[in-house]
Amino acid sequence: NPYKVDAVARMGGDYYCRAFGDTIFTVPKPNEKVGIGFDRIPEHIRNSKVLTGNDLARLGNVEKLPDAESIKIFKSNSDWMIFSQNGDESIHRLAQQYLRAGRAEDAWKVLL
Repeated sequence: NPYKVDAVARMGGDYYCRAFGDTIFTVPKPNEKVGIGFDRIPEHIRNSKVLTGNDLARLGNVEKLPDAESIKIFKSNSDWMIFSQNGDESIHRLAQQYLRAGRAEDAWKVLL
């Protein structure tokens, strides 16, 4: 259990870091299912100043993109409108919150 271990990682040179609390996260292994892959992520999302490589991996690991109707329903029942008024960076931060909560499909709905 990574939450009960005082894990330390070597970063290089004289640098180390501790992994604990919210800094521990999971990324589903790609071999469990065939995801859409990195290349199908739209360029404006791939080049995000907010989303990390791990975030993009989670996005690329979904089996299929949500359809237009599910996106429409989601956006009418969420905080998306508040975030959308503040531009892409704000939308990407909301998507990142969903990704970190294990809700990749909802992250896609925010981004699309």
